[in-house]
Amino acid sequence: MVADAKPVVAPYAGSPDRRPAWRPPQDRVRVARGSDGSRRRTRRRRYAGVCVDCRAPNDGSTATELLVSGVLRTIGQAKGYDQGRLTNVLGAPFKARVTDHFAALLGYDRDPAVGSDALGEWWRGGYLLRNSVVHAGHRPSDDETVRAVDTARALNFDAGDRLARDASVAHLVLPVPARLWHAAAHNSPRRR
Repeated sequence: MVADAKPVVAPYAGSPDRRPAWRPPQDRVRVARGSDGSRRRTRRRRYAGVCVDCRAPNDGSTATELLVSGVLRTIGQAKGYDQGRLTNVLGAPFKARVTDHFAALLGYDRDPAVGSDALGEWWRGGYLLRNSVVHAGHRPSDDETVRAVDTARALNFDAGDRLARDASVAHLVLPVPARLWHAAAHNSPRRR
């Protein structure tokens, strides 16, 4: 074992009241075994607690991807998609699902990179930021993070409004009490 290596600390599994105090994220050094049996020191970045500004755009985009797939799955057959086509659509790359199906079915601009609607705002402010965070290691500013979360939230509400206005699929959307819509519309995300 390498003399400088610190042991990998397993996550605490005890009761919450005995949980150790939170420490800032740090690199953990561990010894890894190669396929030939050799040993080498490696660094592993802890994800939990690392850069809330980095996780928020990813979480917002994940929620929106679930929204897109859920909307397509819910209204696809009412809009004329047979089960085979719907399976192919849901298995397609995300950009194709958004531009060719989600945008077309809900009446958004089919090119979200230039669209001025809620989908275009989220695409530029949330999805592209998520890609740069995940694939290029970009650390977003506070303003970028707030914009990513706000545009994901706005797209969620706008898609719900469009579905409610479309008489051919309005019956498929779960009835939501008016007071819940009112509370959601007047709620603002907490900012730190």
